[in-house]
Amino acid sequence: MVHDPQSPAEKEPAPILANLVDLKPYEQALRGGRIWLLVMAVACMGAGVYSWYTSEDRATALPLLLIDTGAAAPFVAFAYWSRKQPVPAFGTALLTYIGLLGLMFLNGTLFSGFLLKMIFLSALIRAVRDARAYARVRSSVAAPEA
Repeated sequence: MVHDPQSPAEKEPAPILANLVDLKPYEQALRGGRIWLLVMAVACMGAGVYSWYTSEDRATALPLLLIDTGAAAPFVAFAYWSRKQPVPAFGTALLTYIGLLGLMFLNGTLFSGFLLKMIFLSALIRAVRDARAYARVRSSVAAPEA
C-alpha cells in the first residue's frame, strides 16, 4: 500500500464547476497564439540573416543582424511567458509589435512586406482576445474564495 503524504483533509477540494467546462479549445487557441509568436521571431531572424547576407557594406551587416535578433528575442520570451500568464504576455507582445511597426514607419520599411505584417498584427489581436476569453472562463470556473 502506498502512503499518501497528504491526508484527505489537507488536500484542496476541486472546484465544483471545474469538470463542467472544457478548456481544451481555449488552450488550443492559446497554443496557436504561442506558435504565431515563435513564427514572428523566426521571421525577424530570417530578415536579419537575409539583410546580413545581402548587405554590400559589411560594416553595417552585423549591426543589422544584431538588431533583428534583438527584435526576435522578446517574442520568444513572450511565448514562454504566455504559458503562465497569457493575457499580459500577449498584450505586451501586441504593444511591442505596434512599437516595432512605428519604428518601421519611421525607417520607411513599413510597407515592405505589408501583408505579412498585417497577418502578424491580426494574429496578435486574436491571441489577446483568446487569452482574455480563457481568463474569463477560468475565473468563472474557479472555486469561490472563502
